[in-house]
Amino acid sequence: MGRSRILVANWFDYPHYYDIAFQADTRREADFVEAACRKYCPFAASRFLEPACGSGRLITELAARGYQVTGFDLSQPALSYLGQRLARLGLDAETFEGEMSDFRIGQPADAA
Repeated sequence: MGRSRILVANWFDYPHYYDIAFQADTRREADFVEAACRKYCPFAASRFLEPACGSGRLITELAARGYQVTGFDLSQPALSYLGQRLARLGLDAETFEGEMSDFRIGQPADAA
């Protein structure tokens, strides 16, 4: 028998593929977040938190729209990818490696 040509890897170690698969939905998802905040927040939401932000599609889109955003994830490859994207686009966001069951953020978020 020859060598297997099957790659065994973790999807989260390849964040650029995740972005390719879901890039068409990013703007609509951010539009939904904004619409939900307009409908349900009795104030103008300006700070967003995204737990398990992965490659940072929404982090990047919301930062580009002028929001203050914080995101965290367990995947260091995804966070590195996000950091490179933010730098390339000249955007700012707080990101860190963290677990959803035990995390702290520097300032309160208006919506998550």
